[in-house]
Amino acid sequence: SPYKGLKRYNFRDRDIFFGRDALISKLVTAVNKNKLLLVLGASGCGKSSVVRAGLIPELKKNLGETQLLDFVFSPGQNPFDSPHRCLLSEDKDYSFSESEAEIALKSHPHTLVEVIQSLKPKNTRWIIFIDQFEEIFTNCTDEQRRLNFIDSIVELNQVPEESVRVVLAMRADFLEYFSSYP
Repeated sequence: SPYKGLKRYNFRDRDIFFGRDALISKLVTAVNKNKLLLVLGASGCGKSSVVRAGLIPELKKNLGETQLLDFVFSPGQNPFDSPHRCLLSEDKDYSFSESEAEIALKSHPHTLVEVIQSLKPKNTRWIIFIDQFEEIFTNCTDEQRRLNFIDSIVELNQVPEESVRVVLAMRADFLEYFSSYP
């Protein structure tokens, strides 16, 4: 059965991920037009699955010869540690050394821009999918680190780099938490 209950679908599940084609098409259009995208919805509604098993595979399929590197992580207690671990992942179609990935551990508002400037090969597109973004408010207890990470996302959105997209998935009941971060 392709039904996984409340377990999320991943990239490998694209062939059994059904019923969201219209939404996936809208997400592809939105991510191609915007550098930052927020996927907002109720807990358990399939936000993670539609990005992991729908959007990312669809983007990879439609890029032709351009390589799309996907970086998927949740903020956790230290939102800068999460992209660092992601860069070191052995399960992906990219590989960075510990010394290269170390740049992601800097906890300042320029970190994500520095990661892109230092590590992104030309002729690649990057999609950074920060799943369960509400963890930035629930698990990260260091207010300055939280602010620096949010500022890092904002700064990445403001640089002229057009081949990097950030997608955030967050439970709708945490939307009000953004009001403290203009």
